[in-house]
Amino acid sequence: MAVNREDTARQYLDQHRIPELLQRLTELLLYHQPEHPSTFLIEELKKLQVTRSTKKDLPCFFDSSNIDTIFGVLDPCERGYITLKQYTEAMVTLDAQGFNSRPEGAEEDKITLSVFRSEGQRGLLQASVNPENTQPPQHEHLVITSNYASSTGPPCL
Repeated sequence: MAVNREDTARQYLDQHRIPELLQRLTELLLYHQPEHPSTFLIEELKKLQVTRSTKKDLPCFFDSSNIDTIFGVLDPCERGYITLKQYTEAMVTLDAQGFNSRPEGAEEDKITLSVFRSEGQRGLLQASVNPENTQPPQHEHLVITSNYASSTGPPCL
């Protein structure tokens, strides 16, 4: 029985997470818009190679300022916390790996910025260091907008 070349190719791409790598590189290109894209891509791939061996200086599209911005969108009334549901959905949207599903503040349904930042950075670090150990998301990414934030969080009073 002949092996379908398309299935073999798709399996290879999925096994090595090539689509995710290309998406991340494309995002970095669009974000930074370097004058010399080929040189930029080579440097990013070198960073990724170093990251895999040292687990330091991870090339990541999101950084702490992006995480803070997401928190701000989810907390439009500036209460200083978001709900556990908002936290969980944001971590899934960020594709943060291994985040704590019951972080500090979960019992009160009040996740603070410091907890959100810490868990987000840890989850992104883990996803960047071990991309081959994670499965591509089996969900549609959520779009975080002001409307989304106000509809899922407590109303502003």
